[in-house]
Amino acid sequence: MRNLFMVLLLFYSLTTYSQEFAPVGATWHYSSGGFSSNTYYPVKIQSLKDTVIMGIQCRKTTATENYSFNNGNYVYSSSNKVYLFDSHQQQFVKIYDFNLNAGDTLRFRLNYLDVLDTISGYIIDSTGTTMINGKTLKVQYTHNIMHFNPYPYYIMGGKMIEGIGSDFFLFPQYINQDPLTGQLRCYSDTSIGYYNTGIVSNCDSIVTNVKEDINPDCIQLFPNPASNTITFNIGIYKDFIVTIFNSIGQTVLQKNLITSNTTLNIQSFQQGMYYYQVTNDKGKVISGKFVKE
Repeated sequence: MRNLFMVLLLFYSLTTYSQEFAPVGATWHYSSGGFSSNTYYPVKIQSLKDTVIMGIQCRKTTATENYSFNNGNYVYSSSNKVYLFDSHQQQFVKIYDFNLNAGDTLRFRLNYLDVLDTISGYIIDSTGTTMINGKTLKVQYTHNIMHFNPYPYYIMGGKMIEGIGSDFFLFPQYINQDPLTGQLRCYSDTSIGYYNTGIVSNCDSIVTNVKEDINPDCIQLFPNPASNTITFNIGIYKDFIVTIFNSIGQTVLQKNLITSNTTLNIQSFQQGMYYYQVTNDKGKVISGKFVKE
């Protein structure tokens, strides 16, 4: 009897850790804008209803104020993986896999204007966990696989939280979308509850002439360790200064970050540990470190 109880307890713990994705009523709020102004608009995504596509039970979601995804998307989850339906290919494409670990790569292909893109996806830099409303959820820190030629292709990356999705945007976005939607503001459902990332006080607010505050999870550096170059991904943000110091505190490089992905040449750096500070226009500083091989 005791052994049976332990087996049931283990089964319960395993099944409750894996969070259901996009339960009916789930709501995401992202930000969009800031390309030519300092005005950021809310993008709201909702999981509306259960439905069946190609014999698979899935959920319909809709988004507002997003050019790529406003007519409804269909997703389903299984074994901590999330699949998005591509109507052109008439198949579900895997866009999340929370079983993957640091160093793993997830690749996918989607259609745009009846053209199948090059292989897109993202690389997982590191993993961890986060506690939200008493629930321990797996976190993956990722960066997009960049393909500049041939077009078209989709991009996806950022901090990915089990049961919630990416803080970059819930779904892959076509690279020519102008501007891209980015950075998760809030999420809520009946299981995880309400989660506010803190970049705005009100999930639905329109922020005008005030830049949304820098979120440390939005600053990504890759690869790490690095040999010749490093790339800073600053999401939807812009106008930052990055300063790099060597192990004895000397400034070895300073650069303005004005685009989402800025690559710096570190080939002349000596091998060892380096530290960086990313400073926004309000003086807030995010720090980190990397290794030069």
